[in-house]
Amino acid sequence: MINKIRNLKIDWPNHVVAFLSALLGIFIAFRLESIRETKQESEKLKLLEHSIKNEIANNIKIYTENIDGLTDWLEYSAFIQEKLNDNGQLVASSNEINYIIKKHPARFTDLKVIRSQNDSLNIYQTTFVIDFIPITGVSNNNWKAGIASGLLNSMDIDMVINLSNIYDWVEKDMGLNEKDSYQNMLGIKSKFTDVDKVIEDYHTIVKVYSFKRARIQDILDKIEWMN
Repeated sequence: MINKIRNLKIDWPNHVVAFLSALLGIFIAFRLESIRETKQESEKLKLLEHSIKNEIANNIKIYTENIDGLTDWLEYSAFIQEKLNDNGQLVASSNEINYIIKKHPARFTDLKVIRSQNDSLNIYQTTFVIDFIPITGVSNNNWKAGIASGLLNSMDIDMVINLSNIYDWVEKDMGLNEKDSYQNMLGIKSKFTDVDKVIEDYHTIVKVYSFKRARIQDILDKIEWMN
């Protein structure tokens, strides 16, 4: 029996080749799976970056629309406050009225000339309107989704730091009930609106949003997006 075993011819080269081929196949399979997972993670990361980029852009758009809209209304209200007499009428020259109507046509549709006060000034009647309420909708949802997904762990560390700083500024906003907060703060739901308080609050919002937008834009300029 021992002699028979000794006399067996084993094809060691083929066995070794088969073994190595099996190992190589397993290695390639694992490698392909790793590449597939890496590619999937990369695509998810690109998608996350894209959604965050769009969210930040939309937030900046809201800040800009509020700054522009409020600044425009404040210019209109400043003219009214400056030209208003004790009877609640406007006293202004034709040139002044033409200038302000050109800039704010929708706000003077009911303007009427009552009489001339002198050779250069007329007395006008118009309704003072508060027709701009700050736009709401500033969001951090995509950023929070990125945190929850764990994908931020695969993101460039500088990118994460910059985005975190941006959303620190974003999250200083008033939250989900922005509209109610604005209306309560400005007294717009009240029948007797305190115009001076509205003007003060609008000036504050313009300053805050201008500062916030500038800080966010400074950080945003440092970011190199994947796509």
